[in-house]
Amino acid sequence: AIADAYAAQTGIFLAPDAEALALGLQEDFVILHDEPDAMRARCLSVCFPSNWNPSEKLGLDFAAIHSPVADNALLQAGGKGIIDMAFRQASMLRHVWLLTPNGDLAQHPETRRTRWDDAVAMADAAGQRLIDLVFFRVERQTTLPLPALRRGVFFIRVMVCPLNDVLGVAPGRSAELREALLSMSEAVVAYRGMAAVRGRLCAELRPS
Repeated sequence: AIADAYAAQTGIFLAPDAEALALGLQEDFVILHDEPDAMRARCLSVCFPSNWNPSEKLGLDFAAIHSPVADNALLQAGGKGIIDMAFRQASMLRHVWLLTPNGDLAQHPETRRTRWDDAVAMADAAGQRLIDLVFFRVERQTTLPLPALRRGVFFIRVMVCPLNDVLGVAPGRSAELREALLSMSEAVVAYRGMAAVRGRLCAELRPS
């Protein structure tokens, strides 16, 4: 079913087996089984996680998967409706963004890479702005309901580019991003690992 849907949307035909899909799809994907008590993640092909460990999500339902997310009360309250709509009824599309101190597609929490304190040190050593070293990361998240098979599929396509490229797309982008950062609760800032750098980023995004 995944291979058929991919061929219909892209014209690219992949063999309908796990290895071909894992290697051939642009997206990471998670297959959920619609079981009597809940929809549970039973297969994960995730190469580019955004600072989460895919192996820890195997077998979990929606509530357990999203329990670490900051300020998640509304998300958890709407969990049943989200599952019904996105995995049993119709495809869903949404985008999730964040800022990272490196442009790596793979952001596994156990992998050593450039972190915020590293980026701060590099910016200070070079006498440059921190935002010049920051990347804008977007997850394009889509779903594929397969109710006849009692399955649902969650796709994640990761896109990354230098933050300055995003800010240069249109006038006012720096102010919009600054406002978004300032609007985040302390819990969300901590969850995104930006507690030590939000103030500096906002200062650097302020119009001169």
